[in-house]
Amino acid sequence: MTAKEAFFKPSTGVEVVLYKITGRRLLDGGRLKEFHVVFETNWRAGAKRMYLVGNFTSWFPGFKRMSRRKDRAHASLFLYPGLYAYWFTTDTDPQVIMDDENPRVVELPNIMHPEKPGIKGSLLEVRPPEDPFEYVIHDERDPAYLHRFKEYIVFRLRTGKGVEQAELVAGKAFQPVFTRELPFERVFEFILTDRELEDVFSYYFNVCSRGECYNYGFQGVGGRVQPIVVSKKEVKGVEKPRWYMGTIYYQIFVDSFYNGDPSNDPPLKITSVSPREHGYYGGDLKGVLLKLDHMAKLGVEAIYLTPIYPSGTYHRYDVSDYLSVDKHLGTLDDFSTLVDAFEKKGMRLVLDITLHHTGACHPFFIEALEKKSSSKYWSWFNFTG
Repeated sequence: MTAKEAFFKPSTGVEVVLYKITGRRLLDGGRLKEFHVVFETNWRAGAKRMYLVGNFTSWFPGFKRMSRRKDRAHASLFLYPGLYAYWFTTDTDPQVIMDDENPRVVELPNIMHPEKPGIKGSLLEVRPPEDPFEYVIHDERDPAYLHRFKEYIVFRLRTGKGVEQAELVAGKAFQPVFTRELPFERVFEFILTDRELEDVFSYYFNVCSRGECYNYGFQGVGGRVQPIVVSKKEVKGVEKPRWYMGTIYYQIFVDSFYNGDPSNDPPLKITSVSPREHGYYGGDLKGVLLKLDHMAKLGVEAIYLTPIYPSGTYHRYDVSDYLSVDKHLGTLDDFSTLVDAFEKKGMRLVLDITLHHTGACHPFFIEALEKKSSSKYWSWFNFTG
């Protein structure tokens, strides 16, 4: 596919370049997958780093560091069809920088704080080709398209809305057991039992649009295609269920949950419940222990605790010591008592640990800040000064 630029005509009638869709990811046999999208903007004066930010991932907002090419910032992503919001930011200023070369703007819900205004960004629109047979995707090496669960093998085929019907042919024809509707796409899902497939099996798909049908195989869409051949031992997945699959979880933000030991309360606490303010309520590990019977009666099988490590904030995602417990939540002995109580009830305890970053008071960060490049932790952090 040759490079294509996305254009928009504002009221002036002048065409403005927004971003470039340069092609698609290439799979074995010449098949095509996601779209390759290139973003560019002017490099901001004084910035050492620039970032592309947007709802490209399940964590919003996700970001990617941009490369510098003379006076331009550059980044590229592989994306499926959809409407995306994006913007830029620098290491010197966390403020949102809209794409000044893109007049189209979209506002997304603030999923972290639904009660607050939405987040505005420049609009990126990626749509499937008009020809429905140009957008048919199956990647046998990607577990999202082919995987095992216990005695079942799951196949998925991704198409545009123009494909109305699809079937899997693996020795015989199988109809989809589920069809998922996405804004611009359809995902057909087929589930076969292990005994319905040989140790090394071959398959292809039939896809139909407006009464016209073609096969889809190793080399893509065609009249008579080469089947895709896979060995069962190469199919990723699980043969036996893991304990965390299908488990009923109860997530606890410890400070907000229950105060079981007022003696370890922080000196200043907040009282407003809704909306939640920034600050400490005084919940702790003993509070979790006191409510364990209640959660067991609810049918809870595992409890997920947000960070409990020493830090400088009530949410404790800025960790200063990964091997201890924050003094306002309890002690290591309190934690050991909680673990023992979980084991007696046959429940699981999951801890949230943030290794993507540390708090400003973590010894590794302090050493890197003081010793700079002579510290063995210097490369662990990004410094802007």
